Amino acid sequence: DAPVIGNTKEAEDGTLTMMISTAKADCVERSDIRDVLACMAQKVHHISGPLGSALKVKLLNQALCGIHIAAAAEIMGLAAVMALDTKRFFKYVTGQGAELGRRQDCWSWMFEDCVPRMLDDELPQGFAMRNVIRDVRIVNNEAERFGAQLNLCKESQFMYEEAMEMGFEDADDS
Repeated sequence: DAPVIGNTKEAEDGTLTMMISTAKADCVERSDIRDVLACMAQKVHHISGPLGSALKVKLLNQALCGIHIAAAAEIMGLAAVMALDTKRFFKYVTGQGAELGRRQDCWSWMFEDCVPRMLDDELPQGFAMRNVIRDVRIVNNEAERFGAQLNLCKESQFMYEEAMEMGFEDADDS
């Protein structure tokens, strides 16, 4: 069980993040196996638990991504509607010595990753919208299977579906 996180460029560069769960935890520590994994992934995390645990951790990570991207888009949209300088607002939230408090208390990685592409369409594309909607649908289907209600994740799926209907399936997820 070894799901990965990353985009096409990270796959080409061998800088993916990989999560591994295995029935034999010590096999991930073997140098020959670590050498092979290092060719594909910059970071390799052993997820304790039975086979399938790494896939579950990735699923939860994708739920956070889907929700955080949608939240970042809404917040930046509101900042623009309120006539704030959106680039300055972004710096307030994420910059060194962030003026809105200690940085680690007020940002998400997705905010920091996606907002620059929201503010500058000349930046290279990150992750395509069609991929985000696929991941969010998987999360919501699994949640249903387990009898869990994920209201924020469901709502983000509706937002991505609207974007897809508007023809943005190949656009950047931001």
